[in-house]
Amino acid sequence: MATLFLDPVFGISGNMMLGLLLDLGADADALFAPLHALLKDEFQVHRQQVSRNHIAATHVEIAPASPSAGDSHRHAAAIDALIAESPLPAPVKASSRRIFARLAEAEGNVHGVPPARVTFHEIGAVDSIVDIVGTCLGLHHLQIEAIYCGPLALGTGTVMSQHGLLPVPAPATAKLVEGLPLTSLGCQAELTTPTGAAIIRTLATPVDALPLGVITRTGYGAGTRDFPAHPNVLRGFLGEIHPTAARPAGTLTETVTVVSANIDDSTPEVIAHTLSALLAAGALDAWTEPVVMKKGRAAVILNALCRWGQDGPLVELLFRNTSTIGVRVSAPQSRHALAREMIPVATGYGEIPVKVAFWGNEAVNLAPEFDAVQAAALTHKVSAKDVYLAALTKGWSMFR
Repeated sequence: MATLFLDPVFGISGNMMLGLLLDLGADADALFAPLHALLKDEFQVHRQQVSRNHIAATHVEIAPASPSAGDSHRHAAAIDALIAESPLPAPVKASSRRIFARLAEAEGNVHGVPPARVTFHEIGAVDSIVDIVGTCLGLHHLQIEAIYCGPLALGTGTVMSQHGLLPVPAPATAKLVEGLPLTSLGCQAELTTPTGAAIIRTLATPVDALPLGVITRTGYGAGTRDFPAHPNVLRGFLGEIHPTAARPAGTLTETVTVVSANIDDSTPEVIAHTLSALLAAGALDAWTEPVVMKKGRAAVILNALCRWGQDGPLVELLFRNTSTIGVRVSAPQSRHALAREMIPVATGYGEIPVKVAFWGNEAVNLAPEFDAVQAAALTHKVSAKDVYLAALTKGWSMFR
């Protein structure tokens, strides 16, 4: 399958991503013409070949078409509606909306407000809409089915923003890169922007090295600054994953193990508490199985699924919290999991978080969080079924 491997060892921003896709062969007219229609020519594009520390790269600068066009600030809901109601291809709309939803979640977390109430400043400006939707258009044009991303450089120091001086990485960027593999250049500059971080976090699978396969083309997208010590570029490899290394399209693959204990002399309260404790300690899932043990005793097998190499704390927890004197750890297993995101959905009963599972860019499963459903039902004095159905219906409408 057509695959893009991103190498953000020098950072990533929205305009670097656009430059990379153009450098890899994306058609400029196919990329920018729909954007001019979407934003009613509020912007102009300056594209040129540049050299960044002796590496040739494509630089893209998005500028307002007029002084007033650059001053527009948009709410998350307005951006989502703009994209949802556009004639863009369905996969482009879905990916773009997911990226902006991720940004709204990060900004809302930083500023302590619900994602739906976030007002975008730099992120909601015309150039960032062009960067994000343009990136999704470029990926669609190049028919890229999978994206992998290597360790990410963030930079250090401070950066001036709409909210004044901020540390690098900016708070929203720091939230977005939680759990991603990072690297360091010790560079006093912002190397990864919130837009760049959101693109990676939403669309890419993090890896430590290139997957097995064949590289068909290499491209470089240039940042605006020209650093003396390193090339300010985002490198990307376009190619195909080797069939023996391919994973089912749209899934994340990881190595997992199962930690298990047979228990016939602990109370149900202890078992329930231990299940919750295992999940809190990092288990991917935890469950029980009823069994009959020696002497006909009714018992349970307490199981916890975790990533390979992370079983130690769970083993200790089972020994400390239950009566077991023996814990098993299974051989490593391959686990394929759909990429998933928690997306806030506005309903007549308030905002309900909905877990969305994706096969590639296609939403295939949606599940409203029942705790939020139950709380809304109690507040509005309606049945949980009514709230659940409203959230489910609105959630599906966002991806159809």
